[in-house]
Amino acid sequence: MQSDDLLASEFGQLISHYRACSKKFRVIRGRFDVTIALAVNQVGDSTLDVILNRISSRSIGIYGNHEV
Repeated sequence: MQSDDLLASEFGQLISHYRACSKKFRVIRGRFDVTIALAVNQVGDSTLDVILNRISSRSIGIYGNHEV
């Protein structure tokens, strides 16, 4: 299915965005790596939304505010 490729692409863009926006990216990188691995291996209709919500709620505002 194309959903695997789409999800991987979305997360690639997301990681690039966070790397550019966050000076503390290295601190949370492991969490993102694990989350991405789980998401790519368990693709479902709502996986991307669920993971994005998880990231935004656990990243101390990086997702919404582009800063820690």
